[in-house]
Amino acid sequence: MAEYGMIIRNNFNSMLINNTFRNYSYQGSGTASVVDTEASGETSVNISDTQNAIIAAFRPTSTLTKLVGFTESGSYYTHIKFIGSASTSIPYIYYTESFKNSLPSHGIAIYSSTSQPIFSSGEDGYFKIVGIYPYDPLNSSGSIDGGTCSFLGSSRFVPSSTKTITVNDVDNNYFLFIGWQQHTAICGTAGEGWKYTTGLKRINSTSIQIAWFHHETTTGVPSGTNGIGSLSGSGNLFIIEIEPPPNI
Repeated sequence: MAEYGMIIRNNFNSMLINNTFRNYSYQGSGTASVVDTEASGETSVNISDTQNAIIAAFRPTSTLTKLVGFTESGSYYTHIKFIGSASTSIPYIYYTESFKNSLPSHGIAIYSSTSQPIFSSGEDGYFKIVGIYPYDPLNSSGSIDGGTCSFLGSSRFVPSSTKTITVNDVDNNYFLFIGWQQHTAICGTAGEGWKYTTGLKRINSTSIQIAWFHHETTTGVPSGTNGIGSLSGSGNLFIIEIEPPPNI
């Protein structure tokens, strides 16, 4: 927290602006042609190169999809990366710790002690959160529903655990995952490891669903290592709903 300068809080006493933390603002948006990840790998979408910290989100369709990160080239972020259960077109949006519009000749501009602009009243595309939804893709026993791994490589184990969440506006807002989990089901007879992760899809205009989908097959699994494999993740799992700037 700033020890001097301007601090602006909302009616919940949450700090909105000070002279230390930079606000994220809208930088770009588009549509990603996501492919079936199992068949064709990750989908990378080119963005304007930036050295600033970046946040990206997407608008779910009827296909399970996930935004998994960014490609870096040196000190620059250059691409957004997606995976999906099938081919689909996904609208996306991204924000960085910088301003898209020039600083105003009238209004308020707040700078840090190192002369970096922190806030500008001329910016109309600030990162705006309108919903935060905790989720757990596991059942009450801390595992995944759906049975055990099949012994046949052509008949894969499919986790059936899902969670449907009521949100504000699926058709106009964007969503991002905070945290991730991946499950690996191993079929020793087939010598394959099947990797699953949680994705997001649209149910209707006010509902989204989190479900598991297969996104990678690994080979060379030791013989006899059949059954359910490992479960890993980062904990504190949330879906965040973002309202885009006007006219986006």
